[in-house]
Amino acid sequence: MSILLVAGIPFDGSFWTAVQHRLAEHNCESTTWTLCKESGSLGEQIQNLKQILLERNIDTVVAHGLSVPVALEACNIVGNRTLIISNGLLTPKVGIIRWVLPRLQQVPCTLTRQLLRPALSLPILASSVAFRRLVINPYVMDRDTLTELTQEVLSNASYRKNVGAYVSSLADWKFRAPKDTSVFAIWGDQDLLFPIEQIEASQQKLQMPRHHIKRIEGGQHFHPIERPWSIADAIHTIVTNSQ
Repeated sequence: MSILLVAGIPFDGSFWTAVQHRLAEHNCESTTWTLCKESGSLGEQIQNLKQILLERNIDTVVAHGLSVPVALEACNIVGNRTLIISNGLLTPKVGIIRWVLPRLQQVPCTLTRQLLRPALSLPILASSVAFRRLVINPYVMDRDTLTELTQEVLSNASYRKNVGAYVSSLADWKFRAPKDTSVFAIWGDQDLLFPIEQIEASQQKLQMPRHHIKRIEGGQHFHPIERPWSIADAIHTIVTNSQ
């Protein structure tokens, strides 16, 4: 089996480091892919991921956060894959995305660039009103962790441009039911950004039986960082039973 782990922007493969260590203990091979590193729009990301699935012969895709639309569409094109989604976007009309995306379109480009400067963004991200509110234990999201997780978007101007193009294109994304893909969900049930109700409401459209939804009790948006063993063990169970 070959597992591809994809984090939502603005995070790279380091988002999954602890999960990968645990998967290795289960003798599960896993690699990561960074969204928006080579290009920007949703359509470009879908094509990039499609190529990776074919070239690397990936059996299972695990997508978190804003990478979920890309994973759904790419697996829909390639088919015959196992897709595991976790606390991510299924429709721009649900949860916090409902009001964030339209407002992002109205933010001047110069202001956006200023907000992404490390000197301004890191203190904001490390504060209790930002990422530290999205985990149960705020100490797992200390300044060093946030610096590592956001290094790419804060230090790479080209990547920031791609991120902006990608987020903008999400507003026009139309959710489609997957074909020839087994869809599972591992969802932190206390997520403020993407509530558990979103996946439950989409269960029928995803053609996903009830037992395909695994709740991470008390898990918030960053449960793969805070509770990596929980999601890694759930991934291992899914891929083992799917063989």
